[in-house]
Amino acid sequence: MTVVSRKTRFLNNAGVITVLLLFCVGQATSSFLAIHLLPNKFYQLHQLLFSIVFLLFGVSYARVFATNPGGADDWHLLRIPDTPDIEQRECEHCRVEKPERMHHCRVCRVCVLRYDHHCPWVGNCIGLLNLRYFLQLLVYGLLTAAYSALLQLDFVLRVMEARAVRGKNPPVLIELFAFYIAAIGVIIGFAIAAVLLRLLYDQVSYAARDITTLEKVKKHAGYNVPVYDRGSSIRNLRALLGPVVFWFLPLHVQLP
Repeated sequence: MTVVSRKTRFLNNAGVITVLLLFCVGQATSSFLAIHLLPNKFYQLHQLLFSIVFLLFGVSYARVFATNPGGADDWHLLRIPDTPDIEQRECEHCRVEKPERMHHCRVCRVCVLRYDHHCPWVGNCIGLLNLRYFLQLLVYGLLTAAYSALLQLDFVLRVMEARAVRGKNPPVLIELFAFYIAAIGVIIGFAIAAVLLRLLYDQVSYAARDITTLEKVKKHAGYNVPVYDRGSSIRNLRALLGPVVFWFLPLHVQLP
């Protein structure tokens, strides 16, 4: 199986990845500044919690980017019963055997096992082997965005309260600048959290039925899509994400 190098994938998606990383650094910086201005009794707690959430977000992102989404050699992990009556297919682009639930990604130019979609924000396809990291990325991205927005909202409210106490005295220039930066961060943070919440809901609901985004689109378009549901949401999630105890840890686990 042909595997696209990480360097090539990064260069192919360098624009959106760079924008995302710069935004994350900006939001994290604003959040840590807001934490430093909290009362002493809350300072260390929020610093620890936000650092942990942001670290898990970063590790999940690196895992999604670096992990091979899966190919024909990993087909046995799907646990699909052999069906000799189904004609073996060949990818017209890769010219290799194309088992069931394989799809060719035109961006990465490879066939991906249980292909869900190509995500330019992580520069990789989402397939069987990195789906769990993608879901973790959505979870910790949502928590990071919401936590960041709340921290900056607290700073904005405290600046407004201090301004009301001072009355008509003009605010310090740096305070005014920080106020508007934080206000923008609040809006962006909550907006991104809302988007990630919707994406997370869709992805978890699909995984609970063992159906991909691509298969869902095909089904709505009228195509005949086989059913791979194991009859239980927990069984489907375990088959795709591994043991429950590792669902929220961006660690490599062997799929059952």
